[in-house]
Amino acid sequence: MMTDFNGLLPVSFLGIEGLLFQRMGELFRSTMGELLELLDGLLFEVRNNERYKVKESKGGRIDTLFGTVEYRRRVYIDEETGERVYGLDEALGLRKRARISPGLKNAAVLQAVDGPSYRGARDSLKLFYGHQVLSHETIRQCVLDIGKRIEKEMRRERENPRGTRKVDVLFIEADGLWVSRQRSGKREARLVISHEGWRPRAGAAGEYELVDRTHYYADGSEKGLWEEASRQLYSTYDLGETMVVINGDRAKWIREGVGYFPNAMYQFDRFHLKRELKSVLREVPEACKAALDALDGNRSEALLALLWEVRLREPGAREGLAKLRHDLERNSEALVDYRERLRALGYETTGMRGMGSAESNMNRFSKRLKKQGRSWGKRGLSAMIHTMAKKFEGSLGAFAGRLDEAIEEITEVLDDGRLVAGAGRLARDVFDEVACATTAHIPALDVGRSASGGLSRSLRRLSNALPAGLS
Repeated sequence: MMTDFNGLLPVSFLGIEGLLFQRMGELFRSTMGELLELLDGLLFEVRNNERYKVKESKGGRIDTLFGTVEYRRRVYIDEETGERVYGLDEALGLRKRARISPGLKNAAVLQAVDGPSYRGARDSLKLFYGHQVLSHETIRQCVLDIGKRIEKEMRRERENPRGTRKVDVLFIEADGLWVSRQRSGKREARLVISHEGWRPRAGAAGEYELVDRTHYYADGSEKGLWEEASRQLYSTYDLGETMVVINGDRAKWIREGVGYFPNAMYQFDRFHLKRELKSVLREVPEACKAALDALDGNRSEALLALLWEVRLREPGAREGLAKLRHDLERNSEALVDYRERLRALGYETTGMRGMGSAESNMNRFSKRLKKQGRSWGKRGLSAMIHTMAKKFEGSLGAFAGRLDEAIEEITEVLDDGRLVAGAGRLARDVFDEVACATTAHIPALDVGRSASGGLSRSLRRLSNALPAGLS
């Protein structure tokens, strides 16, 4: 019975796990420091020794996924420019005066994007590592840095709007999000989301995901939203013969997007429109149901006729109905589902689904940007939205660094035999610390074979079985 073994070992699995994690961190830091110095020596051998002369050897410190790594590397003088050059830092892609490793920076940014706040990201890392890894301000600076790099890349792309990718239909969904801004109250953050359609989500029956989704963000105070958003799309696509379908609520700024593409149609977002109809017609439920049925059936004329026939008592409701009816009449074609209109133009619509993903996307942004009464500076808001957008697109790794790709790169050039040997030494050290290699700390080694149920002999065999080369 399991109870017969209670008390035979003075440790728990959690204790072993925690100790091993701690020892792995020590192994990582020592191995990383040694490896960096070996690579520095390799650079010394292969450098252009006519141009780069060694000035001095200088210590370095960098915070990593397993704590602070200390190492020494050579500082060179560039004979052509007279500048000091940290050869190892440049060769490894470390930015000047970098104090945080790319891997830790990536982890911090992902925590900041997914978590409720920068302080929440700090606390999550602290909970995992057992000590404060980074301050919330350092994490914020990481997000600002990546956001700046994303914006710079997007500006570079917009400078050359000569994309070559061709698709029959491109979908655009636009919406605004009111966010509290520092010293300026609430301002609208506007998002334009494009995609090429839908595909089944792997491993989730009945669920779908957007194909090649991209985001464009502009602050509500900025001019030329569609000018820049369209240039961003033209940097990827050749839209000369593409039908662009734009979905959004009745906001004027969204409908203006139609004028920036050769072939485009606008559709009233069904989620927003149904919500408005329910609000305006709440005192006449039968008429409301008929209006919703007409919308679902793409019977725009019947819907408009019904809105003319309805008689409301509340002055505010009458005013709202008049405004809604006037807007829908001016854009009655936008009441018809885009798939019906595409089929009428000869497009194949198999696999196309109802639009409205912008609302679910905005909810994801809203959860991070609007909760807990926080307010944002312009730079901070822009950086967070850009970083979140790249995460949703699946391309954040291009800016924050992808660990799996980095591992694949290094295994092609480094022999991992020494790391394997190090793991063996670590296993022996942890066993010695847990089992202590002395009988004083493990009761099972203090009693005979019969009293311990044979456990004492098994522990001794395990201790003696470790190869001497790994001790």
